[in-house]
Amino acid sequence: DVSKDVVSLIFLSGPPLIYGDELKVSYDKVQSSMNIMRQLDPDYGKKALRLEPTDKERYIDIGLRIACEYCCGAKSIVFSNGKAACGCAHSQAMRGLSAYLLKYHGQEYSNDQILRELARWKGMFFPKQMMKKLALQLQGQKFTPDTASIVMDFDLPNYPGGGNVPLPSELNDLPSMVGGC
Repeated sequence: DVSKDVVSLIFLSGPPLIYGDELKVSYDKVQSSMNIMRQLDPDYGKKALRLEPTDKERYIDIGLRIACEYCCGAKSIVFSNGKAACGCAHSQAMRGLSAYLLKYHGQEYSNDQILRELARWKGMFFPKQMMKKLALQLQGQKFTPDTASIVMDFDLPNYPGGGNVPLPSELNDLPSMVGGC
């Protein structure tokens, strides 16, 4: 059931493994977690993290594959030189988390795994849009990098249909955006 699968893939709870307790972030506390992660943003953060050149290359690779398109319309969270592509809180949080994972857990996480962590948070920041996007892409089996990372390591069934995607009835009640630009 695509609806149930989308809900379970987008709506997470508790602290993320490895870094959740370290940073004191939880999927159950999206706004406060966003505020913590954005402080680590290399460009805008109050506790900005500096990356070594090899980590910076990975940071750019990851940041070019995810966007905050529902808020600011940016095509990616970084430019090709690694500078911030926008200053919204969502992008700052994603850049901050990316920098943190590269700096402190770069050996534990591949670029795709870090992208998955950013996409999971993007789903929490934009639940309505990400649920709809993932449901459409699951049925078409064509994915953007952010949704591909969410379903990475899952053995996906062939979802029937196309066209009209069944979405949870609660979708209309979900917020379009948590946090602000």
